[in-house]
Amino acid sequence: MSEEKEELYSAKLPAGKRTYFFDVKESTDTVRYLTITESRRKGKKEFERHRVMVFQENALAFNEEIGRALRWILEDAESAKGFGDQPQNAEDDNGWTKEEEDTLRREYVRLGERPTIDELAALFHRKPSAIKSKLEGMSLL
Repeated sequence: MSEEKEELYSAKLPAGKRTYFFDVKESTDTVRYLTITESRRKGKKEFERHRVMVFQENALAFNEEIGRALRWILEDAESAKGFGDQPQNAEDDNGWTKEEEDTLRREYVRLGERPTIDELAALFHRKPSAIKSKLEGMSLL
């Protein structure tokens, strides 16, 4: 049997002298993981690369911690724009993208350990009541 991994999602983020790649793959034993790669030019034809892998079982905790870390970075620069308030105010907006709905459905109905409403709220940066309301609207609760 092939050990080849299926790529589920891929995105490239150019950022000055660096480029970030976000790749979600699924192994042959159906374990999903995210690889974040930072690539920067080291010479004319050489690149230096650094990778971080986040496995499915750590995704919710990783998302929560990365969100906290980013709020520390962006708080001063974005406070005038209300960035610091975004997670608390997300329920007021009720603006769910199709991608967010699909991700919510996939996370909630996944076989095995079902995430709690609080874990989903952390993942989507929304209040638990907004998650519960959305799940009810999607006939999942």
